[in-house]
This record gives sequence, C-alpha cells and structure tokens, in this order.
Amino acid sequence: MPLNVHRHAASWPAITAGALWLLLTLAVWRESTLGLDAWLHAQIPDLSVAEFITYAGDPVVILLLAISLVVVLMRWREWEAARFVAGTFLAVALFRWAVVWQLERERPEGGLMAAFGYSYPSGHTAYSATAAAVIALLAIESRRSVLLALIAWPAIVGTTRVAVGVHWATDVIGGLLLAIAVVSVVCRSHPIELTAVGYRAKTVRRQLHSLPTWGSRSKSGADPQR
Repeated sequence: MPLNVHRHAASWPAITAGALWLLLTLAVWRESTLGLDAWLHAQIPDLSVAEFITYAGDPVVILLLAISLVVVLMRWREWEAARFVAGTFLAVALFRWAVVWQLERERPEGGLMAAFGYSYPSGHTAYSATAAAVIALLAIESRRSVLLALIAWPAIVGTTRVAVGVHWATDVIGGLLLAIAVVSVVCRSHPIELTAVGYRAKTVRRQLHSLPTWGSRSKSGADPQR
C-alpha cells in the first residue's frame, strides 16, 4: 500500500512550529531570553558522556547519513523520496545558515569543547531533528520503539549541546522548531508518495532475521548419526 504524506497532515506542524520559531527568534534577537537560558541550563545535570553523545548530531555525521539515504532510495528507484530527503536537508541547512549570519548570536563562554561560528539556532539539533523526522517518515510503519528512539535522538543531542556549554538552551529549542517547520513545509508544498520504501525495509528486516545464527548452523551441520 502506498504511504502518502498529504498537505493537510503537514499544515498544523508547519504553522505551529513556524509561529513558535518566529516568536523565539524575535526574543533572541532582542536579547530577552537570557533569564530563560540561565534557568534552563541550571536544570540540565552534568553528563559525563555528553562530549561523546553530542557527535550524534555532528553536521559531518548527518551529511554522510543524508547521502546514504539518498543513495539507497535512488538504488530502490524511489526518486520522489530521494528528492524529498535531499531537498529537506538542503532547505534546513540553507535556512539555518541564513539565520545564523543574520542574528550573529555569540556562544556561551567557557564551553567544554571547541565550537565554531555563531550560536542560534543549534546546527547539531536542527540537523539531527531533520534526520529523525525524515527517517520517521520513511519508516513510519516500523516498530514503536524505533519511532520513540528517533524522537529521543535530537532531544538528547540538544541536551548535550547545552551540557557541554557550546549552546544556549534557546539555541537548541530554535533548532528543533526550525527542523519541524521546514520538514512540514516541504511536505506541505510537495506531498510525497513512498510506494515501496516501507515494504522494502520490511523485506530487508525479514531477510536479516532469517539468516542462520552460529548456533543454528552448528546444529544443522552436526552429524545426525552421532
């Protein structure tokens, strides 16, 4: 069965996330979020593995993931889905960079790791949220645990960006809202039909599960006379 992402399904996320993002961006531009940032930062516990986890949203990692998705979809001749993935990532990146250089918000001082460029919105959060949303759309028929993991991915990455001191909390919120708004707008303006992606993913999963394990191969290869 074809999986359709229709215009009306993407309208409310686009409107809601877009409006919230505009309000937040205006507040950041007016420098009226410092109190909120300080309070949110105080709520985040020290994470000993934050410096490692934060790489799950690194732009290079997400770029490689996006290229891999496009290559796989093109190999499956899912041209519509491949264009959707490439276009969505490109739109988020271009929109984010336009805002970054327009606002020129400085990063917090005393970060635990090196970070370059301006702060708002968080690129790690925006790109990981985009990847999570795109994969969720492509694998929407997957198990609930997979979808929950995809939702948790950008949230965890964003939390680590604040924990290591390279972003304000509102940078993370802005990156998340930006990704939701852009992905929704792309779906709204160009509805996609994923005809075989879910079927192919299920087929691959079945093939992997059907592979014999080492124990089963040992038993099947044993001499029945023994």
